[in-house]
Amino acid sequence: MKIYLSELKQIIPYCLFLLSFNLACKPHVEKDFTAPIEENCTFSHLKFDGQVCPFDQHTKTFMYPIKSAETELTFFVEWQGHAVRVFFNHEEVINHSDLNLSDIETNTLYQLEIVDCTGIIESYQLIFTNFPIIQINTNGILIQDEPKQAVELLLYDPYFTEHNLTEKVFKSIVGIETRGGSSQANAKRSYAIELWSNENGDNKIDFPLLGMRNDDDWILDALFIDKSKVRNRVSTDIWRDLHSLYYSDEEPNASPGTAAEHVEVFMDQRYHGLHNFTERLDRKLLQLKSSEPDEVEGLLYKAFWWGPIVAFLNYYPADPLSETWDGWEQKYPDAEDFISWAALDSLSNFVVNSNDQNFNTHIHEWLHIPNVIDYFILINLIRGDDNVAKNIYAVRYKKGEPFFFVPWDMDATWGRDYLGNPLDAEIILTNGLFDRLLENNPNNYRLQLKQRWFSLRNGLLNNPETKAYFNKHFIQFENSGTFERETDRWGFEYDLATEKDYLENWIDERLIFLDEYFESL
Repeated sequence: MKIYLSELKQIIPYCLFLLSFNLACKPHVEKDFTAPIEENCTFSHLKFDGQVCPFDQHTKTFMYPIKSAETELTFFVEWQGHAVRVFFNHEEVINHSDLNLSDIETNTLYQLEIVDCTGIIESYQLIFTNFPIIQINTNGILIQDEPKQAVELLLYDPYFTEHNLTEKVFKSIVGIETRGGSSQANAKRSYAIELWSNENGDNKIDFPLLGMRNDDDWILDALFIDKSKVRNRVSTDIWRDLHSLYYSDEEPNASPGTAAEHVEVFMDQRYHGLHNFTERLDRKLLQLKSSEPDEVEGLLYKAFWWGPIVAFLNYYPADPLSETWDGWEQKYPDAEDFISWAALDSLSNFVVNSNDQNFNTHIHEWLHIPNVIDYFILINLIRGDDNVAKNIYAVRYKKGEPFFFVPWDMDATWGRDYLGNPLDAEIILTNGLFDRLLENNPNNYRLQLKQRWFSLRNGLLNNPETKAYFNKHFIQFENSGTFERETDRWGFEYDLATEKDYLENWIDERLIFLDEYFESL
């Protein structure tokens, strides 16, 4: 739209770089900076294969995503402004032609020089990255916390063929707003995104982005407080690997956690840093049965704040007309359709007030115990302080089935709090429910918990495998230079090597401590 014309002048250096990249195919020619004779010297619409290159005007840097294994590529390069001359490594780039690139390296600055019709030379640079890129064009619109504003989004997916797509770039009008609670005070913010068919948002459209589910609702997580930029992602991936939904045979498309991909984001003509592009945790992800006012089946509640009800430390009845209850928020059914606290109210009352005999005999009817065991193990593995009585979903698949738990928002974990400060590795996290299960020991709960822990330690959660969840991301950060771009953009005063060492030492200490704890049960 209008953003293209305004960006073209900045984008040209990027395409020019690509055109001149095939040094092996042409003899070396010294640059001739003689001004072009033609009068058309406005540079705009720099494109690779028909798509405008993302550009940061502040650093005069273009960026383009490629697969990690790609070192040789051919692009069709074009721009407007035929009197403009572009040079890359002393070689002039030809407009409207194929550019054959060899020996491509990520995290390398390729220099471009553009000569306009007055002979003025401007210098730019180009970077290749192995991460997908999201370009958001606001056209001057201020993104705020409600309502969603219409902007243009382009997603450059270097792995589009593996994701069964025919185009590298997905383009759509989207509705966007900031998201989060206290995190909205951060300089770098997270966003909620909806794919719209038009600027009015009359209709949403579903699309399977980055190999994830076919959907219209997405999240751009800012990763602002996390010094590793991967804590939430790693925690969710571990949860997805160690836990299976008990009804997965009936609902094979259901998942216990969201899929996500790291992306690099441009906001208009400014680099906006590294984000986590993720699915939403909702009824669709969990494949819950449909609920109606006269037949309540699937249920989904989110704990958004600490409270004695969420922690199963106290009980008082829920207000049947309120959308929240002491830190719980009803997510499905939509509270605007109808309120339904009865099932969660009964669960809370049972856990807090039932006598020991009744609790031991019937707790498995109220809660799926294998899920509770896995949840307790996860939050203690990652030291998820905020996931004990906050940042937790209580879920029911259908009527007559037990509740189970799903974690979310796990960035304040793995040895750092919500401010990024270090945390002790030797502590056990618990709440009223976990305490009562451990004390009452229904159906040998403690033995089940102990056996499950050491089964995981002998495979998925041994020390090398646990660290490998982090290292695969760190390797990609190092190869693409993404971590340094992120810290430079937002002025962070930490580095990847230091954080990696901290995490590895903390994980070793944590696993030793937990081994001793579970052995003592």
